[in-house]
Amino acid sequence: MKKIFTIAAPALVALTVFFAASCASTEPTLGGGAVEQIVGGLTLLEAIELAAEGLATGLPHGTRMAVVAFESESDRLSDFIMDELAAALIGHGIEVADRQNLELVSRELDFQMTGAVSDETAMSVGRFLGAEVVITGQLLNLGAVRRLSANAIHVETATRVSAPRFDVQNNVALQNMIAALGGRPVQTAPAVQQPAAGTQGAPQPVTAAVGGAREAVPAVGVSSSVSMGRQHTVAITGGALWAWGSNWAGQLGDGTTGNRNAPVRIGTEANWSYVSAGNSHTVAIRTDGTLWTWGSNMNGRTGHGMIAGNTLAPAQVGTATNWVSVSAGDAHTVAVRADGTLWAWGSNEGNRLGDGTSTHRNTPTRIGSDANWVTASAGGAHTLAIRTDGSLWAWGNNLSSQLGVDEGRRNFHSTPTHIQPGTTWASVSAGVSITVAIKTDGSLWAWGNNDGGGTGRGSLAGNTRIPTRIGGDYGWVSVSAGNNRAAATKADGSLWNWGNRALPHRIAPTTRWAFVSIDQDIAAIGEDGSVWAFGGVVSGARASRNNPTRVALR
Repeated sequence: MKKIFTIAAPALVALTVFFAASCASTEPTLGGGAVEQIVGGLTLLEAIELAAEGLATGLPHGTRMAVVAFESESDRLSDFIMDELAAALIGHGIEVADRQNLELVSRELDFQMTGAVSDETAMSVGRFLGAEVVITGQLLNLGAVRRLSANAIHVETATRVSAPRFDVQNNVALQNMIAALGGRPVQTAPAVQQPAAGTQGAPQPVTAAVGGAREAVPAVGVSSSVSMGRQHTVAITGGALWAWGSNWAGQLGDGTTGNRNAPVRIGTEANWSYVSAGNSHTVAIRTDGTLWTWGSNMNGRTGHGMIAGNTLAPAQVGTATNWVSVSAGDAHTVAVRADGTLWAWGSNEGNRLGDGTSTHRNTPTRIGSDANWVTASAGGAHTLAIRTDGSLWAWGNNLSSQLGVDEGRRNFHSTPTHIQPGTTWASVSAGVSITVAIKTDGSLWAWGNNDGGGTGRGSLAGNTRIPTRIGGDYGWVSVSAGNNRAAATKADGSLWNWGNRALPHRIAPTTRWAFVSIDQDIAAIGEDGSVWAFGGVVSGARASRNNPTRVALR
């Protein structure tokens, strides 16, 4: 079955990741040097991540493209691959449009979403989206192996470039992944934060959050914490660390690369305080203030001095014992120490580290000389942080206006930039290409990519260039930004969600919620510290998005 899917971006995206050729000098480059080094025997996620890395390194920003068709044995597998390619490439500073563009294209051009797609049809789709290059591809089942290949067509010249075919090993990890395609492994959220007193109708003070990840998180010392990564979840209860989901890079920390469809305890220590899950790595702080990381070392994101390979179990980063906040993004990490200093490491594509360069860092690197930082949040390819005076700062990729600087979409900031006047920000969460935040009066704000309504402003398209208030309510106490979706909780215990073609709406009204995290699916913490999943796979079964499943950690 062929799945038709659209992605538009200012740099070559998606299935060009497997290209090792280039067009004429007058056309966009269709390939990256690192792609040529890919060999057979890869798992599916390894192939996607490595190829995306090579592609982004060799391609210029500014090219608009569209992936118009991808063929595999099922729509769900095609969707899965496209989601992972998009997420990986967003992590390299590439803007990816919402998949709902597909519906617009199919209606306008009156073509079917299954079956063969000719070059002419693909080019028509590209023109409709204003793309310079269109991509088609397929994942073939050849029995012992699966083979992934793709083709690119320059819309104006019809130049066609065929990709080399790469074999993806049909091993247990891939089989488990395909079996779980009914829902992604539940990807959860950071720690319990007690609701601040307040009502919907009047401003109430909100204490500035200390922490990171893709949502506001509590300070070190809280005994419950949960974080949703791209495909894996990590949680802390009673100081014990648990993990489940995809484990291709060792991001679960159990010493293996085998996937887990139910929570497994990581080690025997009972002194974990806070944890944050990224794309393929995980970071955590213990009660003694030490920092630990594991998973993919690509571009140095674990901070252990390596730029490749995997760290399969928690390993301490340096010897410092004063870490109070840490956040894992798609391919980078940011953290704050008790002395107010700010540190970052990992991929610096799009200037996301904030050190004034685009150089990747494989150990923690201090950002600037200021010592007044409280919290930082790492997103897809951008970072935000709050200072002790309540001012908000941003840096990295601004292609979707996710920094909140009204200056157009093709700008990058290599050092922290002050976002709007004012010192009233309490917490912030950086998603893939959106940002959400809460002010000290309990009001809720968002900005960035609004395709599908990710910024909650009442429309379903375009970018929100500056921080824009969502509704008129007060009393918001926690918020989380995901992949062009967001969720938040109020002081009255209610839980709200928006994006993915939906405006802000209340969900799961029968339980009082304290904290929420979102990526593709949602996870939340009840006021009693219990962990719940909305969607994804928990203990081998699909969790309902409407009726959450309690996650048993024991």
